[in-house]
Amino acid sequence: MAYATVHGLNMYYEIHGAGPPLLLLHGGTSSIPAEWIPSFAPLFQVIAMEQMGHGRTADVMDRPFHYHDMAEDTVELMRQLGIEGAAIVGYSDGGIIGLDMAIRHPERVTKLVITGANSRTDGYTAENLEWARTFDPNDQPVPDGYRRLSPDGVEHWPIFLGRLQRMWVVEPSFTRQEMQSIKASTLIIVDDGDIVTPEHAAEMFRTIPDAQLCVVPHAGHGVMPKETILTFLTKFPRQMPSRSLRSVHLLHPLHALLWIDDPEVLDDLEITVVCLGDVHVHSNVMLTGHHFSRTTRPLSDLCVV
Repeated sequence: MAYATVHGLNMYYEIHGAGPPLLLLHGGTSSIPAEWIPSFAPLFQVIAMEQMGHGRTADVMDRPFHYHDMAEDTVELMRQLGIEGAAIVGYSDGGIIGLDMAIRHPERVTKLVITGANSRTDGYTAENLEWARTFDPNDQPVPDGYRRLSPDGVEHWPIFLGRLQRMWVVEPSFTRQEMQSIKASTLIIVDDGDIVTPEHAAEMFRTIPDAQLCVVPHAGHGVMPKETILTFLTKFPRQMPSRSLRSVHLLHPLHALLWIDDPEVLDDLEITVVCLGDVHVHSNVMLTGHHFSRTTRPLSDLCVV
């Protein structure tokens, strides 16, 4: 548990475990997700930091919130800690920060896992985007974590939230070319009822050259499927062959029907079904009790039921 002086911030961070470095990036308004550290610390050296205004890192009022600035803060912390490159696991806003790092600092990102993250604001559901545009920060309750950890005090909560709101309604705004430039193997995780639409997650999956997609039913925003993430981080090669294998993961389905609108993707599609902690990999096959149908239905029909 320590602080580092980073671009005018007194940034709080923690290091747990030993092994290859892994950055754990929290979501918007939250702090270090302590409950996730035990999943990674046995295999990795986990570096978890708190961004400006989050957790124990104080807000800086003369500096607006931007995902790129938070990504640069994270890269600077890596530099100070002597970490040349690391795997990144980012939740929501943390996943967006991870995308920015993978685009702007590809040499720093060995692998990337994002959950509940989007590359553009139109990747949100219509309901969530409308909420982000219209909610009143003064009406939002102070979370227990903010009340307990923030050096700014509970009175700063609506100010902090209003500052974040101004970022959320216009960012992120990564271009297709920027997403195509990502070199790191990337695992995109989305819940079928997330604040990010499955269609947008599938678009990111098709755009990032070396990507895999994990759709989780009925789990909520920012779901963290431990077994799938650890398999991706430890067993898949960092760079796939030139004829890239595209992968979709479906977790705990009783019945699962996957619809993809690009028939060429199906030719190279790997389907991973995770059941009760066991990982089973099959390629374009009928599984007992799990029928994966080939079709050209539009991605708006993508579902797990």
